[in-house]
Amino acid sequence: MSERIDLSANSKSEIRNSKSFTLIELLVVVAIIAVLVAILLPALGTARDAARGVACRSNLRQIGAAFLHYANDHADRLPYMALAHNPGWPHPMAYTWYTNLLGGPWGGGVYYLPPIETWVRADWGTFTGPAGVWQCPSVPQAHMAPDPGTWAPGTTGQGAGYGANFWHVIRFALAPDGSPLRPATPPVSGFSRPSEIFVVADSLMYWIPTGGWKTVLSIDCPVHYPWDLLGGDPWGTSKQIPGRHAGLGNLAFIDGHVEGRRHESLRANAGNVFACDEDGDGTPDW
Repeated sequence: MSERIDLSANSKSEIRNSKSFTLIELLVVVAIIAVLVAILLPALGTARDAARGVACRSNLRQIGAAFLHYANDHADRLPYMALAHNPGWPHPMAYTWYTNLLGGPWGGGVYYLPPIETWVRADWGTFTGPAGVWQCPSVPQAHMAPDPGTWAPGTTGQGAGYGANFWHVIRFALAPDGSPLRPATPPVSGFSRPSEIFVVADSLMYWIPTGGWKTVLSIDCPVHYPWDLLGGDPWGTSKQIPGRHAGLGNLAFIDGHVEGRRHESLRANAGNVFACDEDGDGTPDW
Protein backbone atom coordinates (compact mmCIF):
# COMPACT_ATOMS: atom_id res chain seq x y z
CA MET A 1 0.00 0.00 0.00
CA SER A 2 2.79 2.37 0.94
CA GLU A 3 4.57 1.58 -2.33
CA ARG A 4 1.51 2.60 -4.35
CA ILE A 5 1.37 5.92 -2.47
CA ASP A 6 5.03 6.55 -3.23
CA LEU A 7 4.48 5.84 -6.94
CA SER A 8 1.51 8.21 -7.04
CA ALA A 9 3.56 11.00 -5.43
CA ASN A 10 6.40 10.49 -7.90
CA SER A 11 3.94 10.60 -10.81
CA LYS A 12 2.46 13.93 -9.63
CA SER A 13 5.95 15.33 -9.20
CA GLU A 14 6.87 14.32 -12.75
CA ILE A 15 3.71 15.95 -14.14
CA ARG A 16 4.37 19.15 -12.19
CA ASN A 17 7.97 19.29 -13.36
CA SER A 18 7.00 18.71 -16.99
CA LYS A 19 4.79 21.85 -16.92
CA SER A 20 7.41 24.19 -15.43
CA PHE A 21 10.03 26.27 -17.34
CA THR A 22 13.70 26.22 -16.73
CA LEU A 23 15.67 29.47 -16.59
CA ILE A 24 17.17 28.74 -20.00
CA GLU A 25 13.74 28.26 -21.52
CA LEU A 26 12.54 31.57 -20.05
CA LEU A 27 15.59 33.36 -21.44
CA VAL A 28 14.92 31.86 -24.86
CA VAL A 29 11.31 33.12 -24.76
CA VAL A 30 12.46 36.61 -23.72
CA ALA A 31 15.04 36.64 -26.52
CA ILE A 32 12.42 35.63 -29.09
CA ILE A 33 10.08 38.40 -27.90
CA ALA A 34 12.91 40.93 -28.10
CA VAL A 35 13.70 39.87 -31.66
CA LEU A 36 10.03 40.15 -32.66
CA VAL A 37 9.79 43.63 -31.13
CA ALA A 38 12.95 44.71 -32.96
CA ILE A 39 11.45 43.46 -36.23
CA LEU A 40 7.97 44.89 -35.72
CA LEU A 41 8.79 48.36 -34.36
CA PRO A 42 10.35 49.69 -37.60
CA ALA A 43 7.46 48.19 -39.55
CA LEU A 44 4.98 49.90 -37.24
CA GLY A 45 6.87 53.18 -37.63
CA THR A 46 6.81 52.82 -41.40
CA ALA A 47 3.10 52.06 -41.33
CA ARG A 48 2.48 55.11 -39.15
CA ASP A 49 4.46 57.36 -41.50
CA ALA A 50 2.62 55.91 -44.48
CA ALA A 51 -0.72 56.65 -42.80
CA ARG A 52 0.37 60.24 -42.21
CA GLY A 53 1.35 60.53 -45.86
CA VAL A 54 -2.09 59.30 -46.91
CA ALA A 55 -3.76 61.79 -44.56
CA CYS A 56 -1.58 64.59 -45.94
CA ARG A 57 -2.55 63.75 -49.51
CA SER A 58 -6.19 63.74 -48.47
CA ASN A 59 -5.75 67.21 -46.94
CA LEU A 60 -4.11 68.54 -50.09
CA ARG A 61 -6.79 66.99 -52.28
CA GLN A 62 -9.42 68.93 -50.32
CA ILE A 63 -7.41 72.16 -50.39
CA GLY A 64 -6.80 71.74 -54.11
CA ALA A 65 -10.52 71.17 -54.66
CA ALA A 66 -11.22 74.35 -52.68
CA PHE A 67 -8.98 76.29 -55.08
CA LEU A 68 -11.04 74.98 -57.99
CA HIS A 69 -14.36 75.68 -56.27
CA TYR A 70 -13.16 79.21 -55.59
CA ALA A 71 -12.23 79.62 -59.26
CA ASN A 72 -15.64 78.31 -60.30
CA ASP A 73 -17.24 81.14 -58.30
CA HIS A 74 -14.76 83.81 -59.42
CA ALA A 75 -14.71 83.84 -63.23
CA ASP A 76 -12.43 80.79 -63.44
CA ARG A 77 -9.64 82.59 -61.54
CA LEU A 78 -7.61 81.09 -58.71
CA PRO A 79 -7.37 83.13 -55.50
CA TYR A 80 -4.52 85.59 -55.22
CA MET A 81 -1.67 85.14 -52.76
CA ALA A 82 -2.53 88.46 -51.15
CA LEU A 83 -4.32 91.56 -52.32
CA ALA A 84 -1.15 93.67 -52.39
CA HIS A 85 2.53 93.52 -51.56
CA ASN A 86 2.39 96.12 -48.82
CA PRO A 87 3.75 95.22 -45.37
CA GLY A 88 2.34 98.48 -44.04
CA TRP A 89 -1.23 97.26 -44.27
CA PRO A 90 -2.81 96.83 -40.83
CA HIS A 91 -4.13 93.32 -41.39
CA PRO A 92 -2.06 91.60 -44.09
CA MET A 93 -3.01 88.10 -42.95
CA ALA A 94 -6.60 88.83 -43.92
CA TYR A 95 -5.62 89.01 -47.57
CA THR A 96 -3.77 85.73 -47.97
CA TRP A 97 -4.87 82.83 -50.14
CA TYR A 98 -6.19 80.61 -47.38
CA THR A 99 -8.35 83.40 -46.00
CA ASN A 100 -9.73 83.95 -49.49
CA LEU A 101 -10.54 80.24 -49.64
CA LEU A 102 -12.30 80.37 -46.30
CA GLY A 103 -14.43 83.36 -47.18
CA GLY A 104 -15.99 85.06 -44.21
CA PRO A 105 -15.67 88.86 -44.23
CA TRP A 106 -12.91 88.66 -46.86
CA GLY A 107 -14.47 86.23 -49.28
CA GLY A 108 -18.15 87.09 -49.43
CA GLY A 109 -19.13 84.71 -46.65
CA VAL A 110 -18.60 81.54 -48.70
CA TYR A 111 -16.71 78.79 -46.88
CA TYR A 112 -14.90 76.38 -49.18
CA LEU A 113 -13.15 74.62 -46.28
CA PRO A 114 -13.64 74.45 -42.50
CA PRO A 115 -12.73 77.80 -40.90
CA ILE A 116 -9.46 78.31 -39.08
CA GLU A 117 -10.36 81.03 -36.60
CA THR A 118 -8.44 79.01 -34.02
CA TRP A 119 -5.28 79.19 -36.13
CA VAL A 120 -4.32 82.82 -36.75
CA ARG A 121 -6.84 85.63 -36.77
CA ALA A 122 -6.80 88.34 -39.39
CA ASP A 123 -5.40 90.79 -36.83
CA TRP A 124 -2.41 88.53 -36.10
CA GLY A 125 -4.02 87.16 -32.97
CA THR A 126 -2.78 84.37 -30.75
CA PHE A 127 -1.46 81.22 -32.40
CA THR A 128 -3.45 78.34 -30.95
CA GLY A 129 -2.71 75.64 -33.47
CA PRO A 130 -4.54 74.62 -36.65
CA ALA A 131 -6.57 71.51 -37.22
CA GLY A 132 -8.15 69.37 -39.86
CA VAL A 133 -7.14 69.76 -43.49
CA TRP A 134 -4.93 72.78 -42.74
CA GLN A 135 -2.33 70.79 -40.82
CA CYS A 136 0.04 68.25 -42.31
CA PRO A 137 0.07 65.34 -39.82
CA SER A 138 3.84 64.95 -40.23
CA VAL A 139 4.67 68.51 -39.17
CA PRO A 140 6.11 68.73 -35.63
CA GLN A 141 4.45 71.24 -33.35
CA ALA A 142 7.78 73.06 -33.04
CA HIS A 143 7.58 73.93 -36.74
CA MET A 144 4.18 75.57 -36.29
CA ALA A 145 4.69 77.66 -33.18
CA PRO A 146 6.57 80.85 -34.06
CA ASP A 147 7.77 83.14 -31.31
CA PRO A 148 6.18 86.58 -31.87
CA GLY A 149 8.95 88.12 -29.81
CA THR A 150 11.68 87.11 -32.23
CA TRP A 151 9.98 86.69 -35.59
CA ALA A 152 10.04 89.65 -37.93
CA PRO A 153 6.92 91.88 -37.86
CA GLY A 154 4.14 90.57 -40.05
CA THR A 155 5.30 86.95 -40.10
CA THR A 156 3.55 85.48 -37.07
CA GLY A 157 1.74 82.24 -37.74
CA GLN A 158 3.23 80.93 -40.95
CA GLY A 159 0.86 78.08 -41.53
CA ALA A 160 0.86 74.42 -40.66
CA GLY A 161 2.66 72.68 -43.44
CA TYR A 162 1.08 73.78 -46.73
CA GLY A 163 2.15 76.54 -49.10
CA ALA A 164 1.00 77.85 -52.46
CA ASN A 165 2.99 77.91 -55.71
CA PHE A 166 4.01 81.53 -55.31
CA TRP A 167 4.92 84.02 -58.08
CA HIS A 168 4.07 81.80 -61.04
CA VAL A 169 0.59 80.54 -60.12
CA ILE A 170 -0.68 82.20 -56.93
CA ARG A 171 0.29 85.87 -57.06
CA PHE A 172 -0.17 89.24 -55.46
CA ALA A 173 -3.03 91.10 -57.09
CA LEU A 174 -1.79 94.68 -56.74
CA ALA A 175 1.41 96.58 -56.08
CA PRO A 176 1.53 98.98 -53.09
CA ASP A 177 0.54 101.86 -55.40
CA GLY A 178 -2.55 99.98 -56.57
CA SER A 179 -1.19 99.03 -59.98
CA PRO A 180 -1.31 95.40 -61.20
CA LEU A 181 1.72 93.57 -59.85
CA ARG A 182 2.83 91.05 -62.57
CA PRO A 183 0.92 89.51 -65.45
CA ALA A 184 -2.40 88.15 -64.31
CA THR A 185 -2.60 84.41 -63.77
CA PRO A 186 -4.67 82.84 -66.56
CA PRO A 187 -8.06 81.31 -65.84
CA VAL A 188 -7.94 77.68 -64.81
CA SER A 189 -9.10 76.70 -68.28
CA GLY A 190 -6.16 78.65 -69.72
CA PHE A 191 -3.48 76.40 -68.23
CA SER A 192 -2.09 74.17 -70.97
CA ARG A 193 -0.47 71.79 -68.45
CA PRO A 194 -2.91 71.55 -65.51
CA SER A 195 -1.75 68.03 -64.64
CA GLU A 196 1.91 69.12 -64.54
CA ILE A 197 1.73 72.38 -62.54
CA PHE A 198 1.04 72.30 -58.81
CA VAL A 199 -1.00 74.85 -56.92
CA VAL A 200 -0.35 73.92 -53.26
CA ALA A 201 2.06 71.51 -51.56
CA ASP A 202 4.00 70.62 -48.43
CA SER A 203 6.07 73.61 -47.33
CA LEU A 204 8.99 74.42 -45.05
CA MET A 205 11.67 77.06 -44.62
CA TYR A 206 14.59 77.87 -42.35
CA TRP A 207 13.67 81.01 -40.47
CA ILE A 208 16.04 83.57 -39.00
CA PRO A 209 16.50 84.96 -36.34
CA THR A 210 14.82 82.18 -34.36
CA GLY A 211 16.55 79.40 -36.23
CA GLY A 212 15.03 76.02 -36.94
CA TRP A 213 12.68 74.92 -39.68
CA LYS A 214 9.24 76.52 -39.81
CA THR A 215 6.20 76.01 -42.00
CA VAL A 216 5.31 78.77 -44.43
CA LEU A 217 2.35 79.81 -46.59
CA SER A 218 4.14 80.06 -49.94
CA ILE A 219 6.77 78.15 -51.88
CA ASP A 220 9.55 79.74 -53.94
CA CYS A 221 10.44 78.55 -57.42
CA PRO A 222 13.93 77.00 -57.07
CA VAL A 223 14.93 78.36 -60.49
CA HIS A 224 14.56 81.99 -59.45
CA TYR A 225 15.08 81.54 -55.70
CA PRO A 226 17.55 78.65 -55.22
CA TRP A 227 16.60 76.43 -52.32
CA ASP A 228 19.02 76.10 -49.44
CA LEU A 229 20.06 72.55 -48.71
CA LEU A 230 17.86 70.93 -46.10
CA GLY A 231 19.99 70.90 -42.99
CA GLY A 232 22.66 72.85 -44.85
CA ASP A 233 23.08 76.62 -44.88
CA PRO A 234 22.04 77.80 -41.38
CA TRP A 235 21.16 81.23 -42.76
CA GLY A 236 19.01 80.04 -45.61
CA THR A 237 15.47 81.33 -45.85
CA SER A 238 14.21 79.74 -49.05
CA LYS A 239 10.65 78.48 -48.98
CA GLN A 240 10.65 74.95 -50.29
CA ILE A 241 8.88 71.60 -50.50
CA PRO A 242 10.35 69.16 -47.95
CA GLY A 243 10.44 65.41 -48.39
CA ARG A 244 8.85 64.63 -45.06
CA HIS A 245 6.87 61.63 -46.31
CA ALA A 246 9.56 58.96 -46.76
CA GLY A 247 11.55 61.40 -48.87
CA LEU A 248 8.53 62.64 -50.82
CA GLY A 249 6.79 65.99 -50.76
CA ASN A 250 3.07 65.92 -51.56
CA LEU A 251 1.67 68.29 -54.19
CA ALA A 252 -1.87 69.13 -55.36
CA PHE A 253 -1.96 69.96 -59.08
CA ILE A 254 -4.23 72.34 -60.92
CA ASP A 255 -6.26 69.48 -62.40
CA GLY A 256 -7.06 68.31 -58.85
CA HIS A 257 -4.87 65.22 -58.54
CA VAL A 258 -2.29 64.79 -55.76
CA GLU A 259 1.02 62.98 -55.90
CA GLY A 260 4.36 62.77 -54.12
CA ARG A 261 7.62 63.97 -55.65
CA ARG A 262 11.17 63.60 -54.36
CA HIS A 263 12.77 66.70 -52.90
CA GLU A 264 15.71 66.43 -55.29
CA SER A 265 13.38 66.37 -58.29
CA LEU A 266 11.48 69.40 -57.04
CA ARG A 267 14.70 71.25 -56.28
CA ALA A 268 15.64 70.76 -59.95
CA ASN A 269 12.12 71.78 -61.07
CA ALA A 270 11.85 68.57 -63.07
CA GLY A 271 8.97 68.82 -65.52
CA ASN A 272 8.67 72.54 -64.67
CA VAL A 273 6.08 71.87 -61.99
CA PHE A 274 6.51 75.50 -60.87
CA ALA A 275 5.59 76.88 -64.33
CA CYS A 276 8.61 79.19 -64.34
CA ASP A 277 9.55 81.12 -67.47
CA GLU A 278 11.85 78.64 -69.17
CA ASP A 279 11.41 79.97 -72.71
CA GLY A 280 12.37 83.51 -71.70
CA ASP A 281 9.29 85.26 -73.08
CA GLY A 282 8.67 87.11 -69.81
CA THR A 283 5.65 85.10 -68.66
CA PRO A 284 5.39 81.81 -66.75
CA ASP A 285 5.10 78.65 -68.79
CA TRP A 286 1.50 77.85 -68.00
